[in-house]
Amino acid sequence: MTFSSSLSDDSSTTLVIDTSVLINLQGCEFGREIIDAIGNPFVITWNAVAEFLNQEGEKQRKSLEFLDDLNEMNLLEIVYLTQEEDEFYRRFTCAEVNLDDGEAATIGVAISREFLPVIDERAGREYAVSLFPFNKIPHSMDIFFHRTVKSHFDEETFRSIIFNALYFGKMNISLEHREYVVELIGRDRAKECTCLPKYKELMKQWTKEESE
Repeated sequence: MTFSSSLSDDSSTTLVIDTSVLINLQGCEFGREIIDAIGNPFVITWNAVAEFLNQEGEKQRKSLEFLDDLNEMNLLEIVYLTQEEDEFYRRFTCAEVNLDDGEAATIGVAISREFLPVIDERAGREYAVSLFPFNKIPHSMDIFFHRTVKSHFDEETFRSIIFNALYFGKMNISLEHREYVVELIGRDRAKECTCLPKYKELMKQWTKEESE
């Protein structure tokens, strides 16, 4: 199985990204180049930024530097919630829906401003699908595997980008795409990516195969 990005080449659509997407872009070490290569306007809510910066010491400093760099180069705009968006946010964070702050704010802004949300958590994507006229809500892998991103980097650099997003960003991928991702980055590097779906089972399987 391979993976094809659900994002089109229409660079006029504004993408509003959730916290985990920004974490993956920072972790991959080529976040600025990736956003620039895609060409769409990227925005993020202050709610998601607060989650992103909820760290301590050196990690927080590096995250702030990354965010400032994107903002200063006009690659990522930080937006506040309007009154209408805040009402959406409060509705989406209630006990019945129970989205986290970043997801709720991201979806609220997407609805109000007709942006396309990019969300990693399955529950958040499924809820967003119920509110939008789309069959699929994109996630981090759709960003990384965008056609212009893949063509922007040489093969080995692209493999490193995906590995870094998994190792440092803990990128969320589905079980159905695990085999493809492992094949892409190689088994040795995949062993270091504890965020892979059913990681422990996979390690047991590989240990057994290698001992036979």
